[in-house]
Amino acid sequence: LSESLSASTSLSESLSASTSLSESLSASTSLSESLSASTSLSESLSASTSLSESLSASTSLSESLSASTSLSESLSASTSLSESLSASTSLSESLSASTSLSESLSASTSLSESLSASTSLSESLSASTSLSESLSASTSLSESLSASTSLSESLSASTSLSESLSASTSLSESLSA
Repeated sequence: LSESLSASTSLSESLSASTSLSESLSASTSLSESLSASTSLSESLSASTSLSESLSASTSLSESLSASTSLSESLSASTSLSESLSASTSLSESLSASTSLSESLSASTSLSESLSASTSLSESLSASTSLSESLSASTSLSESLSASTSLSESLSASTSLSESLSASTSLSESLSA
């Protein structure tokens, strides 16, 4: 009985040792699961880091696209400014052409005034010619009047001569009588 009790005690100790071993295996299993969970967490953190880097790269790409858009708008504004300068140049050329046209019209007006003055001078010369012709006609009339006066004087002298001859005839008749 004592040996049976001893054997029973040994069996009990063996069961106790087996239980402890089982608990150790269970603890080891739990530790293994914890390590596996830790590895999964590490992988999740690594994936999260990669996602963060991807987001950072996406943000940089977005900023680059924004900068590109700003550059495109600046180029568009520059093109508009260039077109405005071109339009301004065209307007300046138009104003210059208008000024030249105005100067040409002014020169044409001056030429027209000169032609008008020339026409007036021509009319004055024509009037002067008519006056000269009138003076010439007046001179001819004066010469005609002078010739008429001379003729009248000749007729008067002839009349006096006729009267003298008549008186001479009367004197001759008187002497004869």
